[in-house]
Amino acid sequence: MTNVISFNDKELISYLDSSEDEIEDGLSTFMNISVPIASAVTSYGRIFMFEYKNIPGNTCYYTDTDSLDLEKELAAEKVGRGLGQFKLEYKSEKSIFLAPKLYFSNTNIGEICKMKGFKFNNDQLKNVITFEEFEQLLYKDNNVVLSQDKWKRNLGEGFISIENEPYTLKTTLGKRKLLFNDFNRFIDTKPLNLKIGELVESNETN
Repeated sequence: MTNVISFNDKELISYLDSSEDEIEDGLSTFMNISVPIASAVTSYGRIFMFEYKNIPGNTCYYTDTDSLDLEKELAAEKVGRGLGQFKLEYKSEKSIFLAPKLYFSNTNIGEICKMKGFKFNNDQLKNVITFEEFEQLLYKDNNVVLSQDKWKRNLGEGFISIENEPYTLKTTLGKRKLLFNDFNRFIDTKPLNLKIGELVESNETN
């Protein structure tokens, strides 16, 4: 079986020899995945995004795998529905970025909040947390405790239970050191330093 997807002057071709597929318990063991292709796509994606994260005179406030929050709009030819172009999702009036997938924005299309590990939609946002409460997380050691229902499966007993669990929201970052000003307000981060595989403190002050 062959599948061909055309990208202008290039083609992505996938081929599956079903005769080599094994069947266990009535299910196919074939997994249509490729670690090399996934790694290549991720790597080239980072290279592509690097250009936009370092535009002179256009500060990048936040970035994820395929998104950016910039001080100024991109050039018109960079925005659209074509392959390799960006989509303008919204314009932020005021935003707080605390960590990857942890932010709150007041935008031209309403309030948008993302909290990794906490499931809700933005229609429910006003019942979960306010922008003012989120802003207090900029200060050292502050936190907000929310609660959410978690569905848990018990395969041994054959039932599903719903339990209410606390969700603690605070500024934390495992890959970089948090920096605070004299008022204990979060202002920036800096790289962690390693020496012979061990984490060491930098001589720089906060």
